[in-house]
Amino acid sequence: ILNQIRCKPAAKCQIIKKDARDLAKELQHNDPHTFGLLACKGAAIPLSAATNGPHSRTTAPSVSHYLTGVPNSLRYMLSHTAPSKTLSLRFDYAKQLARSVNYVHTFGFIHKSICRESILVFTNTKSDLPSQSLFLVGFENFRRED
Repeated sequence: ILNQIRCKPAAKCQIIKKDARDLAKELQHNDPHTFGLLACKGAAIPLSAATNGPHSRTTAPSVSHYLTGVPNSLRYMLSHTAPSKTLSLRFDYAKQLARSVNYVHTFGFIHKSICRESILVFTNTKSDLPSQSLFLVGFENFRRED
């Protein structure tokens, strides 16, 4: 999973690049099932991003981790779940999402674009892990905690 961060003309691109690298470092050493955040392999800044022009961009964090199961967006999971399972499942999703957001805040960052598409749900059949694991992704729009 790659998240691309575009620097807007009025943005402070050097700060955004530094924050992206710092977030990538924080996400490198985590256990995905504990944190609800996929492990990050690093930030990539293209050579064309050396300038601070309107087309500067940073690809970060570059997230890659091997997980078993089928990934779906939270939107898909909520719209394709039997109504009888919906309430308990939604509480479980809310608890997992709260854990993920808490860890992002613990790392000193604010995720500014949480939506149903920025949440992946992996359904797996391993007995030692939950049958459905939720992961917060979509770090295209984030900032440091002030």
